[in-house]
Amino acid sequence: MLLPSLVVIYFILDTYNVNIDEVSSGDLFTTLLIFLPIVVSISFIPKFFMKNISKYIFILSTLVTVFFTYTSIHSALQTTLIFGYTIGSHKILIPITLILLLIKIILVVKSTKNFDKILVILAGFVFSMVIFTMIDIGMISNIEPISDYSTEQIFSYEKNNLKDIYVITLDEYAGTKSLMDRFNYDNSDF
Repeated sequence: MLLPSLVVIYFILDTYNVNIDEVSSGDLFTTLLIFLPIVVSISFIPKFFMKNISKYIFILSTLVTVFFTYTSIHSALQTTLIFGYTIGSHKILIPITLILLLIKIILVVKSTKNFDKILVILAGFVFSMVIFTMIDIGMISNIEPISDYSTEQIFSYEKNNLKDIYVITLDEYAGTKSLMDRFNYDNSDF
């Protein structure tokens, strides 16, 4: 029952680590509080339907991994063409993913192998990835960001000296709270 929870924790921590400048630690804990109870409650289902809990935990861990990696797979394959079809489109990628998952589930359920040892190995591996990600987050959190916003420009209006007008479209612009927390920059004037 530990492996699916570790997989959820790893993927949420990894996503937080990548977006640490744009997401608050409160968002991290909120996300964990949403996903962990769901996965833990789903982990108790096999007691009612399946005899082999190890197989169920292995399948559930696979499903959780696919859930968290689907967007990355989609982005990576979005421009890949095979026979003139973009295999990264949802119309093609979702059925392929579901078919592969179904095949894996059938193979695992019909397997006579014991999955206890592989679950211990996978749990150890995912646990070490969680620890390394937490260390990385801790190291990044202790670094003071360098702000390029120390100089302030004053704009003046002279009728004879009109400037071109530029429209700035902000893409992935951090929120006011993140800018203040991470860069000590007051964004209220903007």
